Parts: sequence; C-alpha cells; structure tokens
Amino acid sequence: MFSNNQIARLTDDIYDAGLDAGQWTRVLGRLAEDFGASSAHLSEEDFAMTQGKLISYGTDPFYAKSYAEYYVTRNVLWEQMVQRPLDQIMTDRTVLPKDVFKRSEFYSDWLQPQDGEEILISCVWQQPERASTITLWRPERLGAWESKHMEAIAALTPHLRRALQTNRYVGDVQVANELAGDVLHRLDHGVVLIGGQQQVLFANRAAESLFARGAGLDVEQRRLMASRAADNAVLERLIADAITNGAGGSMVIAREERPSLIVLVTPLAAKNGAFGNGRASAVVFIKDLERTSNPSLSIFARHFGLTRAQIALAQEMIKADGVASAARRLGISYATARTHLVQIFQKTETSRQAELVRLMLSWDEASCFSQDAKG
Repeated sequence: MFSNNQIARLTDDIYDAGLDAGQWTRVLGRLAEDFGASSAHLSEEDFAMTQGKLISYGTDPFYAKSYAEYYVTRNVLWEQMVQRPLDQIMTDRTVLPKDVFKRSEFYSDWLQPQDGEEILISCVWQQPERASTITLWRPERLGAWESKHMEAIAALTPHLRRALQTNRYVGDVQVANELAGDVLHRLDHGVVLIGGQQQVLFANRAAESLFARGAGLDVEQRRLMASRAADNAVLERLIADAITNGAGGSMVIAREERPSLIVLVTPLAAKNGAFGNGRASAVVFIKDLERTSNPSLSIFARHFGLTRAQIALAQEMIKADGVASAARRLGISYATARTHLVQIFQKTETSRQAELVRLMLSWDEASCFSQDAKG
C-alpha cells in the first residue's frame, strides 16, 4: 500500500512542476521510484495521430526523439484508446489483448527494449482533439499492475491535471509578458506600470533612461517620484485618482534649461491582466519634449481630418506653454492660432487645451503600441 507521506510528497512535487515545467522530469522520477516502475512518461497526443510530445524519466533520450518522429503514429494502445471514451485509469491489458499488443511494431521495437512491457496509464487531461497521459512502465517479469497501483495513481490524477492546466496558463502568460515587454520597450516615450499600492511594477527602457539622467522623474523605494515637491504632490494625486476612481489626468513637469515633461496618468483595469498578473492598476505615459520624435501624430491627424496648419499647431500645443507661444514659434498671429485651435477642438470633440493634449498623448502611445504589435 502507498503511505500518506508518499502521496503528500508526490503531490507537493506535482504542484512544483505546475509552476515550473522544468520540474516534470523530477516528478516522473519520484513516480517511478514510488511505483517501482522502470520508467515514467508524460505525453501529449494528437487524436489524428500526426504528432506527439514525450517527457521521460528512466529511458534513453533517443527513444523520446524517435517517438515524436516515428512511433507516435504506431502507438496501437493510443489507436484503441481513442475509439472509446477515455477511462481515467487503465493498463495496457484493459485496452488491448496482450497477445495482440505483443505482435505490434510499437511493442516489439520500441516498448520492449525499454522494459515497457506492462503499462499503467492515467489519462490526466483531454480535449476533443488532444489528451495528456502519465504512463508508468515495468518489465513483464514483475507482473501486471495491481489495484493498489491504480488506486494510488487515481488519487494523484486530479493534482496532475491541475498542474498541467497551470503549466498552460503560466506558459501563455510568459509569452504575453515577452511580447508586451518587447512592444513597450520599443516605444519612444516612457511607460510605467503602477500597482494598487502605487508601487512601480514595470518601466520601459525610455523611462529607465529618463530616470538615469535625473530628468525630472525618478523611482525611489519603488514609487514614481517627481524631483520637485509640488510636482510630486500632483503626480501622487493623479496616480491615486487613477487607481481609486478610474480617472487620472495629465500634468506638465517644468525643468530648468531643458524642455518640459508631459505626464499622462490613466487607469488600467485589472481585468486587462497587464503582464498577466492582474496587479497593475495605472499606467503613466511620459513624453520628454527634449525628444522631438512624434511617430504617430500623423495617424492622429488623419483620423480627425486635421489640415496641415492644424497639425502644426497641434504639434506645438503638446509643448504646453500656451497658444501665444505656439503662434510665435509658427510665425502666425494669435488670432489665427486661436481659430485653428477652435477648429481642432471641434474635430476632436475636445474643449480645453489640457484635454486636447491628453488626447494626443494617449492616442500617440496607443497608436505606437498598435503599430509595434502588428510588426
């Protein structure tokens, strides 16, 4: 009989493998040891018998490779299993008569050389087109698998199933993390993800570069901080507003002898699962006006049907120093600039300069993200 300690130890190992797929070989080794098997295997099979994956303990890696390349299409046990509802726990003897099994190429050329003559099978997970199984093998001289073995693997199967489901979730998250991280790092402007306790969860390379230069913002004790106390108070309020009320806002951080920073704080719904963890509650976009690139303003302009003169004014309005300054830089009168600005308000359905700037900044980042994601 299997002791409670054995089952508990195996269960712990199984859940470790759920969080780290690299631990499955260790789990298979423990299963082989406790069940007295010559080898243990985790496989994923395609019902169409066109492909298969195998993680093994106790066999030559050559055999695992040959299974994926050749024997997956000659697995007579699997051919019989998919013709009927998959029972949770089986042996080769319950699936196929032993004499028929022994005459198969799969048995004589692949299983027998690996002491795989008696097979205990747990169908751990299945979908209409795929299934995953744990199989334990031992030589025929040790006899058929007994009821105590079937009961023990049955007790472990729900834990094996949850661990495999966790693997798939964690794997999807890792892929999403890599893709999202790559896209955000490629943006020209700073992006910072903020957690529910206002802690910084992530900063892209542009933000990290800005922090390293001491350019008006920094991260201290995992909190995003502005260099000046007055700016910092506004920044904290905007972040808190985004997290608590789903609002946020924008601000300008003026800097001596260099262009300002434009900061946009927006809420990030937990259901978006930013980086898969569901903890990020706000995102901070930082536009450093010292960097003149504006890759997606043309997309913004085309969307709202802005003329060239309106585009030029919109570009200057991002600098957040007022209509008069923008008009002076463009070499147009204040009245003309005001006319262009009213027309921009009408086309973008905004009513204030701050609202327009916020729209352009958020549109800029969203457009960059979209374009990079497609690339």
